[in-house]
Amino acid sequence: MGATDEFYEVFPNSISDTAVSRYTTESFDLYDSYVNEKGWNGDGVIFALGTNGLLYNSLDTLREKIGPERPFFVITARAPYTSWEQSNNAEIYEFVKSTDYTYLIDWYKESEGHSEYFVEDETHLTSEGAQAYINCIKKAVLEVFKK
Repeated sequence: MGATDEFYEVFPNSISDTAVSRYTTESFDLYDSYVNEKGWNGDGVIFALGTNGLLYNSLDTLREKIGPERPFFVITARAPYTSWEQSNNAEIYEFVKSTDYTYLIDWYKESEGHSEYFVEDETHLTSEGAQAYINCIKKAVLEVFKK
């Protein structure tokens, strides 16, 4: 949520749907509502959940809903005071590596050692962090769409 304005500056024709403490399993119905009720047919999906709880193997379900060839970008989590950061990121790395048309946005790696990107909880973004976060997304998306 802390980078929504920056997201629209870089991706003005996109949809960003954010909520406080959203769990990954909520994304299924949310995705379906955009496709079935609002007629969305975009060029790809960026999945930015995983800091609020376990992924519960939701990546497979989302990949199936998105379709086998639409680009699916998955962002690693930075949530150092949680018990699931490491397992979620391991699941993301493995999923991206083993799934076609699925791409990594490695926010965990990109933000490593950058305390200036975060407020005291080391998860939520400062304004500098929001810009770095969006640049990380932009770099990964452009790399895929340039090919």
